[in-house]
Amino acid sequence: MANTPKRAWRDRLGAAVCLPAALCSVLIGLVPAPVHAARSISSATLDLQRQIQYAARQGPVTLLLVEGLPISGRLSALLGDWSDSTSAEDRYEAWRAAQTVRAPRADERIAVVMNDGDTLRGAFEGVTGNAIALRTTTSFAATPAYFARVQQVLGDEGEVFGPWAELRARLAEAPELAVVSLTRGVAGTVLVSRTRIVDVEGVGAASSSSAANGDIALVLVIGVIAALIVCAVQVDNTIDDIFTCGAPKGSANARDRQFGRATLGAPPAAWPRGTIRRP
Repeated sequence: MANTPKRAWRDRLGAAVCLPAALCSVLIGLVPAPVHAARSISSATLDLQRQIQYAARQGPVTLLLVEGLPISGRLSALLGDWSDSTSAEDRYEAWRAAQTVRAPRADERIAVVMNDGDTLRGAFEGVTGNAIALRTTTSFAATPAYFARVQQVLGDEGEVFGPWAELRARLAEAPELAVVSLTRGVAGTVLVSRTRIVDVEGVGAASSSSAANGDIALVLVIGVIAALIVCAVQVDNTIDDIFTCGAPKGSANARDRQFGRATLGAPPAAWPRGTIRRP
């Protein structure tokens, strides 16, 4: 029973110490690891593909093109092989040169007749998995002409590429463009070639800020937890000292049983017969 007050104090102080520690543990889970942050969003260490993916998580993406113009939209997809150091345009031209039947060359003016009767005219930029990328304006972004909707592809001299069914089969084996597919509201979907993209607006500033904030927050949380641990140990030692002085154990308890406790309302019990008092 003598330890009951001590246990109560331990429970209360333990709860008081554990609550801030638990909150700090939650904060640690919310703080991004600095190394991971630097690796995920740093424009100095990430390739263009990851920069675009990071920017897309924040909202609309703004791409800065080699022509000096920005183009914005919501990321729809990243198409083609982004890991190949050789540009898709060069790989397509190498493939086209090896063909025995003519295929559109890069920047060649063509006309794409659609199943609904519309005709798209522009410069051939390449192919994706299921569409022809056609630059129909001077915006340096291409419009996708989906294979399933195409009826015929014509050159300046007419039907120089052969029937569409045969051309489609050949284009399906051609190297695909590495492009960013953006959705631009009423303008629909546009394709931006990787070779035209210089930078992703806003990614560089976000990377340095997020990494620095992650470092500072993590150091602060670790410092708070270390201080709480030290305080908890000190409080525990203090409690031991308090209850050791106020509730003596061992031989002190034995003397209480032998001579009785002294209280404010009564003097100490009489010395038992035969006990020799010390001076």
